[in-house]
Amino acid sequence: MQGQGIEGKEKGRTGSIPSSAARAHIAESIKRRAASDELIKGWYTYIPAVAVIFGLLTLAILIYIAGLETGILLGLFFMFCVGFAIMAVLNYKLVKRYNAHAKREAALRTGIIEFVRAAAEEQGMMEQVANEVSTMESVNRDALAHEREASLLATPFAAVPLAGFVAEYYALHAITGPAATHDRRWHALMQQAHSAATKLGFELMLPSSKVIPKRSFALYLVLSLALFPFLAYWYFVLIKDMNEHFEAQWTVEDSLMSTLK
Repeated sequence: MQGQGIEGKEKGRTGSIPSSAARAHIAESIKRRAASDELIKGWYTYIPAVAVIFGLLTLAILIYIAGLETGILLGLFFMFCVGFAIMAVLNYKLVKRYNAHAKREAALRTGIIEFVRAAAEEQGMMEQVANEVSTMESVNRDALAHEREASLLATPFAAVPLAGFVAEYYALHAITGPAATHDRRWHALMQQAHSAATKLGFELMLPSSKVIPKRSFALYLVLSLALFPFLAYWYFVLIKDMNEHFEAQWTVEDSLMSTLK
C-alpha cells in the first residue's frame, strides 16, 4: 500500500537559476504551509482516550453478558475493533497531514538549495560552499527516495472488523518511524544551509536543537497489543511530535523569509 516517493519526479540535484527565482520558490513553499501543516488540537486529541474507554467498556459488557472466559475472548477482539473504528477518522487526518507536509517540505528543500547555489554563483563563491551544497543535495536525494507517501485509502478500513487490525497498524507504521527521520533530515539540511549562508554573508537561523525522539514501531505495537490503553499514549506522542516539528519549522521559515526580503 506504499505510494510513490514524495515529489518523486524531482531530482536530488538542482539546476542553476537566478537567486530571485529561488526566493520565489521558497516563498511559495512557505505560503503553502497553512494548507499542509495542520496542528491537531482540541477535541481531536481526545479521540484516542475515547477509543480506549469505549474499547474497555465493550470488554466489560461482554464479560458481564457471556461470563469470564467467553467474555474475555470475545471482549478482547471487539475491544480492539471498537477502538480502531473510532480511531479511523484520526488516522486519516494524521496520514493526510504527514503526506502534505512532506510534499511541501520537498519543494522547500529544493528552493533553499537553489537559492544557496544561485547566491554563491552570483558572488563567485561556488567553490567555497561546494561541500555544503553537495551535502544538502545528498540529504534531499535521501528524503525523496525514502519519504514514502502513505495510502489514505487504507485508513477508513480501521473501522472494519479484522481488516481494521491491518489498517490501524499500517497507519501507525506510516507515521511513527518516518517522523523522527524526517525531522533529522530537516535539521541536517538547515545546518548546511546555515554554514553556506554564513560564508556568503547573510544570516540564516538554525533549527532548534530539539529533535523528535526515535520511536520503535515494533515496541509500540507489542505494548499496544499487550496493554490496550497504551494506544492512547502512542497517539498522544504522534500528535505532539509533529505539532512541535511544524511549530519549530515555522519559526525557521519566518526567519528565512525575513532574510530573503
